[in-house]
Amino acid sequence: MKTKQYIVLSLFSILLGFISVTEIIADELLPPQQIIQGVSTQIQEKLKDKAFSQNFAQVTAYVNGVIDPHADFDRISLLVLGKLWKSATNEEKERFKHEFQMLLVS
Repeated sequence: MKTKQYIVLSLFSILLGFISVTEIIADELLPPQQIIQGVSTQIQEKLKDKAFSQNFAQVTAYVNGVIDPHADFDRISLLVLGKLWKSATNEEKERFKHEFQMLLVS
């Protein structure tokens, strides 16, 4: 009987350990969400200025400046194009990356 209680207690302890580990992992996933929220709020606040929001060149430059430190557009472009990335020239890659960024901004 004591052996059965010991096994149940051991399994419960192991399960409790797994729950703690998943909570730690979940806590580590929070910062990207905070970055996205912060960048989004920053852009929304800036766009409230009517004069600023009507100048597309300014908006584009601002949004690119805010997003660029957090996004790897080379990697994103590679993933979007897939196999075609390897056969594209450097000029085509740069052109695609630029147009892809413009699409996301507008």
